[in-house]
Amino acid sequence: MEISLIDLSILIEPFVPWKNNEPNYKGASLALIKGELNSFNQKYIPATSISILGEMNLIINQKSSLVNIDDERRNLMENILKDFFKRSVKVGLKKEAIEICNEIFSIDSRIKPLDALHIATAISENFKNFIFIDYDLKDNDKIKRFTKEKSLNLINFGIKENMDIKRTNYFPSL
Repeated sequence: MEISLIDLSILIEPFVPWKNNEPNYKGASLALIKGELNSFNQKYIPATSISILGEMNLIINQKSSLVNIDDERRNLMENILKDFFKRSVKVGLKKEAIEICNEIFSIDSRIKPLDALHIATAISENFKNFIFIDYDLKDNDKIKRFTKEKSLNLINFGIKENMDIKRTNYFPSL
């Protein structure tokens, strides 16, 4: 099984009303977090990093849609994420990741800093995949070439409308 860094956009998606309007993102993301995606769980070991946890903390503290939710919903969100983080491989931040981050910025200075840090972390940890939703990253050919040279697959967590998220062939591109 391949260790794969899961981007924050996937982890926070089920809990934010202000993000992607595609109807299946919330359900598919929640299924991934809960470990219910058969095809994913057969192939990938989820991982998270200190940068993803830090980004999550910033979002939870800054977005009123998450700060002002009722206690019952907040507890549900926290319990689901806590269980996910318990099952995940957890990594810190290596000096090598900062150096790789600088390489990424020299290739494309328009990349979001946290995306660069997450990618650099995945490379420095020798993870096989970085799974994300970010549309800007999906279309960034410069970063795709760079990560391919570094043996990291960028995998867009693409959800097609009306797709059955529990089917074993749910991720045909994975």
